[in-house]
Amino acid sequence: MFFAVILATASAALAQTRPVQGTVTNAEDGSGVPGVMIQVKGTTLGVMTDSDGKYTLNVPAGSTTLIFSFVGMKRVEVDIAGRSTVDVVMESDTQVMDEIVVTALGIRTEKKALGYSTSEVKSDELTATRTNSFATALSGKVAGLSISTTSSQAGSGTRIVLRGGSSITGSNQPLFVVNGVPFDADNSGSSSGLADIDPNAIESLSVLKGAAASALYGSRAANGVILITLKSGTADQKPVVNFKHTSSFDKIYEIPLQKTWAQGNYSVAAQDWVYIDGDTQFTSTSWGPRISELPGVEYYDRWQVFRTGYTMDNTISVTGGTDMAQYFVSYSNTNNDGVVGPLGFKRNSINANTTFKFTPRLTVSSNAMYSNQDIDRMEEGNAN
Repeated sequence: MFFAVILATASAALAQTRPVQGTVTNAEDGSGVPGVMIQVKGTTLGVMTDSDGKYTLNVPAGSTTLIFSFVGMKRVEVDIAGRSTVDVVMESDTQVMDEIVVTALGIRTEKKALGYSTSEVKSDELTATRTNSFATALSGKVAGLSISTTSSQAGSGTRIVLRGGSSITGSNQPLFVVNGVPFDADNSGSSSGLADIDPNAIESLSVLKGAAASALYGSRAANGVILITLKSGTADQKPVVNFKHTSSFDKIYEIPLQKTWAQGNYSVAAQDWVYIDGDTQFTSTSWGPRISELPGVEYYDRWQVFRTGYTMDNTISVTGGTDMAQYFVSYSNTNNDGVVGPLGFKRNSINANTTFKFTPRLTVSSNAMYSNQDIDRMEEGNAN
């Protein structure tokens, strides 16, 4: 009698659900979409599609609607209407993609789904202010990011510290990763590693904070991670050629100085203020007699050694692609004349990013970056 009751209960439970299966495909190329969440509306029941975009779900008898959701695609609600097979075609959602950030290994994830702090800076924000290094343009755009330059010379090195320093003798700079590859951003006495990256070729920049954010990069990421994603081609787009020219001028701020008294000091022997010419004797004080009372002595304007600096940047790029191949190629020339001659900075950089889709499951991408710096400046320290 007890065995019969168990069989009757099991039969009733099976009668209350029915299997629904189907395939979720991409509207752009018709390929299956893996990882799509299918949920029975009004319940907590749900499954995810497999690597081919297929699914099977036991739906309660009273349920009539399935919800299909996936990051970067529009949410779809489908009426079952007594069917046992429900196939769905999903389209991309450009509005949702605005909240997607790039995390470790180039994985794109919804920002609200992350369990750690992250900040993202777009390309337009980096190129709005013309600087030789994109790192300088980050100033004031990311909370907790401290940026300083080793000097005011053209092409000078940049030091970045995220959430304060943690080492007295070692480097405090975060790990830089460009398109998934760790990048050497250390400064040397005559060059800056960060200046090798052309700001015009950057699509977005993500700053990952906290231990969980840098777990995939190990001890090198103890000071945080800055992920740089370079621009790439767009599918189904005809070749587009862009040319951009920017010019900017630099001028020092002249602090007003007195022009009445000459350099010198008070002489006890002479019982008067005496003039020191700076050739036979030296002093840093300006307690001498009036300049107008000294024959042959003229006021020296220290600001005359400075000039108006000029920065010129020319960038040309070609982008386009089909549903099977996309490409982005750019060349940039930067010429910066400093406020003190003959100090200056020149950079020529080439970036080429291509993507080939051989099958729905096989995509090959290549990224090539070449940069050549020519810097005329005084030797600087290389502390990081």
